[in-house]
Amino acid sequence: MMRALGIFELLAYLALWSSSFERTGIFTLLIIMIGAVHMHMIKLGDSIDKLYFPQIALIGGLLALLLMPAYGKDTKKKSN
Repeated sequence: MMRALGIFELLAYLALWSSSFERTGIFTLLIIMIGAVHMHMIKLGDSIDKLYFPQIALIGGLLALLLMPAYGKDTKKKSN
């Protein structure tokens, strides 16, 4: 299970470098991070104050996903 998760994580990191797959990479890494936080809180019994870095990573990933320009939209203004 952990090897498969590591492979997905590596593929998601590689997708961040591709302009056509960067949204997929961010989304995949966010899903993995949500699962990791859930496992630490529910299965391992860690308190929320011990998960400071994962919370910052989740917020940063969400901001990156939300602030990226949408696909198919031209971000440059056309001049007449």
